[in-house]
Amino acid sequence: MKRLLPVLLFLVTLAVEAQTNGSVWTNYLSYRHADRCEAIGEVVFGIYDGNLLAYDEATEEVRLFYKADGLGGKGIIGSAATDKLALLYSDGMVDLLNPEDESIGHITSLKTSTSDVGTPQSIAFTDRYITVGTSQGVAWLDADRLEVRGYYALGASVTSAGYTNGKIYAVAGGKLLVGNTADNLYDITNWKQIYPNTVLIIATGSGGIYAQTRSHGLLWIDENTYATQSLASERFSAWHRHGTRTVFFNTEKAVLFADEAPQSATTLTLDTAPLDVLPLASTRLYLCQGDEGMQAYRIGGEGTLTADASPITGYGAQTDRTGFMYFTSDARLLCSGGSFDYYENTFYAPNAGYYDGGRWTFLQSEGIAEQIGTPYRSLTSIAQDPDDASHHFVATGDYGLFEFRDGAFVKQYNLGNSPLRSFYANSRSYVRVDALCYDKNGNLWMSNEQVDTVLRVLKTDGTWRSVFVNEIKGCRHVNNILFDTDGRLWATQRDWIGNMRGGVLCVSLGDLNDPDAHTSTFRYNARNEDGTSVDFSQGVYCILQDAEGRIWFGAYSGLFVIDNPAGYGASDFLVTQVKVPRNDGTNYADYLLDGTPCTALATDGADRKWIGTENNGLYLVSSDGTEILAHFDSENSPLPSDNILALAVNPDNGEVFIGTDQGLVSYQSYVTRAAESLNRDNLLVYPNPARPDKGDVVTISGLTANADVKIITTNGFAVAAGTSTGGTFRWDGTDTSGHRVAAGIYYILVATEDAGEHIAAKVAVVR
Repeated sequence: MKRLLPVLLFLVTLAVEAQTNGSVWTNYLSYRHADRCEAIGEVVFGIYDGNLLAYDEATEEVRLFYKADGLGGKGIIGSAATDKLALLYSDGMVDLLNPEDESIGHITSLKTSTSDVGTPQSIAFTDRYITVGTSQGVAWLDADRLEVRGYYALGASVTSAGYTNGKIYAVAGGKLLVGNTADNLYDITNWKQIYPNTVLIIATGSGGIYAQTRSHGLLWIDENTYATQSLASERFSAWHRHGTRTVFFNTEKAVLFADEAPQSATTLTLDTAPLDVLPLASTRLYLCQGDEGMQAYRIGGEGTLTADASPITGYGAQTDRTGFMYFTSDARLLCSGGSFDYYENTFYAPNAGYYDGGRWTFLQSEGIAEQIGTPYRSLTSIAQDPDDASHHFVATGDYGLFEFRDGAFVKQYNLGNSPLRSFYANSRSYVRVDALCYDKNGNLWMSNEQVDTVLRVLKTDGTWRSVFVNEIKGCRHVNNILFDTDGRLWATQRDWIGNMRGGVLCVSLGDLNDPDAHTSTFRYNARNEDGTSVDFSQGVYCILQDAEGRIWFGAYSGLFVIDNPAGYGASDFLVTQVKVPRNDGTNYADYLLDGTPCTALATDGADRKWIGTENNGLYLVSSDGTEILAHFDSENSPLPSDNILALAVNPDNGEVFIGTDQGLVSYQSYVTRAAESLNRDNLLVYPNPARPDKGDVVTISGLTANADVKIITTNGFAVAAGTSTGGTFRWDGTDTSGHRVAAGIYYILVATEDAGEHIAAKVAVVR
């Protein structure tokens, strides 16, 4: 078997450097909660919250798979293996991974017809055939031909199914049915019930099937006579088959069977409640233990289990929900779960930490709830003390503000020790905090939602202040606070609830000790530059200030720009909707993303705008927005979802982090911040030497904005030229005619835009 390529790992207290796979996209999905595992040869595959991981037992190498590797999507709900790995997705897609060459085939018919076949629920794989149970019937798939051989509506939900020796078995509405594939199985009368009582799950074996019944324990049913034998009196909730071994298990016990003698079973006592059990051999198995990862065990006498090696876990982000991201001044990426709606009654596991120098570090989450006597969950935002990188605060959607030092929980701020209030009388619950942001003086601002006074401040001396703004009194979702370069506070309200409209607030602050020393303006509509009325009352989701001082904000109704932030309170205020020329020979233009919900915003080193949308993917536009430079979605890129929750750009290297509702990935834009002046010591040229015929692109960073760059030969002929984007220029090793240049030494001549400064470097091109 071909060795699976390793991912570069840097493990420090559950941290991992992400896998690049030789592309501009990088995978930061979460591989921390092990749900399911399979094995082919020496490679063990694990499914972690819908993401695929492979572990080579011989080399101890780990491989993290995602869409850039050819997977059909995100959200794996089931798996089965023979000599190939079959993966079932929640949308009905089935992938077939061949470990010999890592090729991945797709069976898409169920995905494109889920309204007709129902929701997928189970998968089994025998020989070359796959059976998929759905909420309405059973599908029979051919793994070699990558096609659906048939779909059979059985008039009930099929919770378990399997194939062996020309027969399909299905548990439909608790009835165990069998159909011979030589018959017309589209005719439901050709399906026969072979056991009179209720069956819960089945697994096909050699010469028969294992059937877990509701009232008569676990049975072996002969495939020819349908005679039954009792194997165990317990009720098991799941099973797994590998080769000729099948294991049935529940939270406390597993029973391992061999087809040649199913009556002679090995009983194992489980200390943990595994989500999956993979029987590799009579003396060895793997357990998927949720947050404890995937762990190998040796089977000893009397069914004892001894851990073999370390658990396989701890890769990527903490969870696949990353709805809040922010880069600190020292290029540390802060992450948390993001916005939360209490009324959806969906609470998210705690997720707060940072990505720093190629590794992940997460703040304490275990034990906090027990210590404080309330849940610790749904973390809306995170902030780092600008004067102490070990000091963090985390806001929660319903239990106040939490303080951490060196990653450890220090204190909860709630009713009784802070001015934070609950929107429900004096309950310790419903203390909703969001939008953490430090001002230039080191004071921590936050929103305390759905109460009289929404804006709260924790000052550097540990005292609190509250700033009452009548326009946002009682607002439900103030998810963003931004301080512009002139010190004004901007905040956004993302929903229209009751009489509280979505919109943008601007506050000119005075002395924090004087509760009335501020003026404010809240707008939910305006006129644009054409005099047309525009409305953003349905909600404003994101806001930023660009390098030119303009305020951009994304709303349910589109994208808007405040060209003059100082004039926001004026009666003649206008908002700009950027126009993108059609370039079709007319003078017509269209408003940029008009009517498209814009959910996230970020700028890169060239002040270009990255725009995340709700279900329409990711856009890159020019600094003024008049040119759409790229549009990425889940169909044309490795984005795991078109629903973008958060964006952040590393100012040092141009890596764009993209948080979606299905996981975190990044795109390497190679656009860095422009330097204020040219300095040879800050100029970086890489790779050097470069091999353009192997895909190398020479990157030159440390440049000033719009710097003039020329690539010349040693005898003075220019082969390429251009200007820097932000602080970076890239050369693909071709000349002005598009041909590969010859091997040799090339000089790089750089001049500032005004030609006032010059600098030179060189690069070697080899073949």
